[in-house]
Amino acid sequence: MENSTAENNNAGLERPAPQTNKLLIILAGAVLAMAALWVYSNTLSSPFVFDDVPFIQRNANIAVSDLSLDSLKNAAFDSTRPLANLSFALNHYFSGGNEAAYHMVNIVLHFLAGLGMYYLLLCLLAVPGIGQKNASSQWAPFLAALLWLVHPVHTGAVTYIVQRSAVMASMFCLWSMAMYIKARLSARGKGGKYWVLSVVLWMLALAGKEIALALPFAALVFEWFFFQDLRKDWAGKFALILGGFLAASVIGAYLFLGSHPLDSILYDYKNFDFTLKERLLTEPRVLVYYLSLLAFPYPGRLVLDYDIPHSQSLLNPATTLYSILFMAGLIAAALLLARKRRLVSYAILWFCITLFLESSFIPLDLAFEHRLYLPSVFPIFAVAALLPSKENLRKPAIVSLLSIAVIFGVWTHQRNTVWQSDVALWRDTVAKVPENARAHNNLGLALAHAGRDDDAFKEFQKAVELKPDFAQANYNIGISLGHQEEHEKAIPYFEKAVEKEPENVLYLNDLALAYMGAGRLEDAITRLYQALRIEPEYAPTHNNLGVALGGQAMVTQALEHFRKAVEIYPDYADAHRNLGILLGNLDNHPKAIAEFEKVIKLLPRDPQANFLLGRSYAAVGKYEKAVLHFRETLQAVPDYIPALYNIGLIYMGQEKYVEAAKFFEKILKIKPENMQASKQLKKCIDEARANVQAQKEPLSPE
Repeated sequence: MENSTAENNNAGLERPAPQTNKLLIILAGAVLAMAALWVYSNTLSSPFVFDDVPFIQRNANIAVSDLSLDSLKNAAFDSTRPLANLSFALNHYFSGGNEAAYHMVNIVLHFLAGLGMYYLLLCLLAVPGIGQKNASSQWAPFLAALLWLVHPVHTGAVTYIVQRSAVMASMFCLWSMAMYIKARLSARGKGGKYWVLSVVLWMLALAGKEIALALPFAALVFEWFFFQDLRKDWAGKFALILGGFLAASVIGAYLFLGSHPLDSILYDYKNFDFTLKERLLTEPRVLVYYLSLLAFPYPGRLVLDYDIPHSQSLLNPATTLYSILFMAGLIAAALLLARKRRLVSYAILWFCITLFLESSFIPLDLAFEHRLYLPSVFPIFAVAALLPSKENLRKPAIVSLLSIAVIFGVWTHQRNTVWQSDVALWRDTVAKVPENARAHNNLGLALAHAGRDDDAFKEFQKAVELKPDFAQANYNIGISLGHQEEHEKAIPYFEKAVEKEPENVLYLNDLALAYMGAGRLEDAITRLYQALRIEPEYAPTHNNLGVALGGQAMVTQALEHFRKAVEIYPDYADAHRNLGILLGNLDNHPKAIAEFEKVIKLLPRDPQANFLLGRSYAAVGKYEKAVLHFRETLQAVPDYIPALYNIGLIYMGQEKYVEAAKFFEKILKIKPENMQASKQLKKCIDEARANVQAQKEPLSPE
């Protein structure tokens, strides 16, 4: 399919793509759409998993309640991926937390990316050195796009909701590349609109994910390969443009990372258990594995969270050196093949260029399948483009590729069944990488969410066994023990978590709560002040500190922190409740009532808040309101003795002895040994009898 040499297109002469029946193009697009929908149709009920939870499900900025400019701006610029974030915010606005809506958007974007790939490949057929006007060339774009759309490795980008950023960035990159080629194939002066579209689409890709930074470099290599015919006299211009791109990248890094980008990068490595050197040595092994996944993406080889052993040196493990030599040899082969097999050569370079950001010095996890989404485009096309032109060979080759597409589709559908439950997904991960501590921890979280606390606890323990300083797993063990009121046992685990991440305010707060549960209020106060120094405006810290200080009879300071908590977060029900309790203890019942009313507004059926509000109303003599809220408490907790007792006392005070007696009788049915209820019931009976007797006495004449 390839020419051994490429024509010079410096003159910008218009070269239309080989004529293709428009009806066939529409039909091909429909087939691609149906294929994408079929292989991902079983993902619509898949839950939020892993990074979906903090970045989407629990992200307050994403949970927009209106489409105001401020709301959308806060959502968009919550991270460095504004377009992806904006799409999540719109998803939430129109569908709330409905996972199916998020998945459907991902599927549509995946199809649009596949359609962009198909259109790009059709444009490529007119590029010197790629397309020929024969029947086989017409099949290559469709087969490549189909194989790419149904490839099982892309479940890591499409089914994993948060990786919409990768799908979105890749989609715009493919359309941008297509517009660049259209511009280059246009006659002089007629390609302006395509150049503008290409730049705009690339900027949209950048707003989706940073991987789009690789596109100018990939396009520059494409220009040299196919439009400049690898001319040596263009090498100087090539170097100049490349230098400009590199300079722009350095300036971007300076603006993004600060005046000391290297220090910033090295600082971020503290969040990982590998060094910069270990990452650089390990990534060639990862790249080789990525290539094997493209060739053989059997679902049994796919994993959400890989656990790649770190390369300590060139020979530890030995595959490190082999992988480095293999990748170096692959790049060398690409350069040597540039004349004779230009498309194959470019596919290798495209793979390396588009993976560079996520597979080099940047402090990221070592491997994720979603990173193959964009890099796989040209390698898959290069395979499809090798279709033989001879009729007797071409048809069997087409049938073979279609058969592979069907197998890939079945495998993708099969892989997606694992994503239908977070427990199933993490069980699959643990089964494939049993030494992965993070996978065991996440399986524990999934089991805890499913109410299987004992099984969850075992997974947290396994995670700590594999990685003793794993902060989150230690924290989760502490939480589990805290739920069992085992505060003393929980404290060492929280302390390990804090030791590993001393600036984690959440860990400090829960350590403080464990101290409080164990009666160690001074230790709790110390940790909470430590948390405030790190993050002064964190409302839960102020609330917890108020509780601890109140326990030490430091009432003034406690009031100050409760008030600060509700100032930071006006809808903080627990802080309003605690402030009301403290004000009530100080006999400041009117202000206590105001705080409890705020709690009721936020949590109308909350039994404790209703009881506390009822008690405060009773303290200021507003008995009807008091009874109303005590009854509201009993609606939620029918056997709540304090509410029954207080209603009984109010009715006694109103001389409604028969009504009062009913409530004391209910208490005695619940707890027969309750002496106070028994005593009050006796009083009610005596008073009721006295009233009856008084009514029977004859009136004395004057």
